[in-house]
Amino acid sequence: DLLHPNKFATDYIWDKFSNAKLSNQCLTIMKEVEKLNKARAHRIRNVKSENNQMFIKTNIEKIISLQRKYPHLNLNEDESYFREQLI
Repeated sequence: DLLHPNKFATDYIWDKFSNAKLSNQCLTIMKEVEKLNKARAHRIRNVKSENNQMFIKTNIEKIISLQRKYPHLNLNEDESYFREQLI
């Protein structure tokens, strides 16, 4: 009915809009933050495994790096989320 666009349509519209109106730096930051969002949404089966602990540490390092690179970003909640999972 074109009143309720599907995911493909909204992704297409967002892609065209963001490329036209957002700076390259903004798009780069958004892609990096999106990776963190996906990492946070990742379902972990064995929280205590060595691989999971490395995954957590890697994401904490990414957060620290992003905050140094872009001081205006507030990723404190994300960092706390990952730090709470460290053993």
